[in-house]
Amino acid sequence: MNFYKNSYFLIFIFGLFFICYPDNSKFINPGIKIGYEFGNQPGITFGLELSYVMMTSDFVFLGPVLGVTKNIKKNNFVPYFELEGGFSGLGVAYGIEWDRSLQSRIRLFVGAGVYFSYLMVFNNFNEINTSEFYGTLKYPIILKDNGFNLLNINLSMM
Repeated sequence: MNFYKNSYFLIFIFGLFFICYPDNSKFINPGIKIGYEFGNQPGITFGLELSYVMMTSDFVFLGPVLGVTKNIKKNNFVPYFELEGGFSGLGVAYGIEWDRSLQSRIRLFVGAGVYFSYLMVFNNFNEINTSEFYGTLKYPIILKDNGFNLLNINLSMM
């Protein structure tokens, strides 16, 4: 197998690790995003995103991200999967997306609550297919051993 195929396998394995890792500092972050895509068909993009973030210390975070985006000039929705990590309000994400074929994506981001990102999508790691600037608004839902915290109200699971 080449590096390109092995990288997808590693994303899958690390994603399972983050989901199953026993830690009390976990968050589910639903979000909405809007931005502008450059490339063959430039235009406004929008989408939905859901991340599952684990805080390994006070400032370091890791976790998988699932989402879907749509460029208003294209007919299809583009699903993606990423693993993100970072320190405080700075981070990087690496993942895959399906837009007519499987492609790699690298995203750099900054923020807290509202995130500003620069995304590059590659074909076979050698040519940039598209790039995109966008903002994402996320709301963290804190997961606990016996429930979760939503809008500062502790909800217990039975």
